[in-house]
Amino acid sequence: MSPGATLVPSIEGGTHTGEVTSYRDGVTEWIDIEDGEGVRRFSRHTLERMGPDGRVAVGDLVGDPGPFTHISFESADASYRASIPMSSAVAGGVIIHADSGGPLDPGDGGPFRLIVTDGDTACWNVKGVAVIRLTVGPEPDSVPPSPSH
Repeated sequence: MSPGATLVPSIEGGTHTGEVTSYRDGVTEWIDIEDGEGVRRFSRHTLERMGPDGRVAVGDLVGDPGPFTHISFESADASYRASIPMSSAVAGGVIIHADSGGPLDPGDGGPFRLIVTDGDTACWNVKGVAVIRLTVGPEPDSVPPSPSH
């Protein structure tokens, strides 16, 4: 388990519902990582310790990906999901949790935003991340592979 993560009991036969139940000013205060065995919860405080410069590498959150080939990042309201090959997410993915003015503002994609440098598409840059799910094979994205923007 990654340092500082809290193990959260599984719900519904090994998967977490992804429902965000604790908000401060309408935004989540943690990221849940689901791996089929349970849920690891990273609080804002833990992310600040892991990445005092406002960034935490996806590889540092995931640790050993084991058999998983993909990683899905989902927004707190579950309206947006990007399923990314594990190798791309670990090689170039960072979770942004703060900027020079403090916690990342929701207007800038906060409180937690995924940026994947050299990603195949800008759609991999997910705003308001609340759930990260490790999968064998891709999950459906909430956007087409080649959006018009």
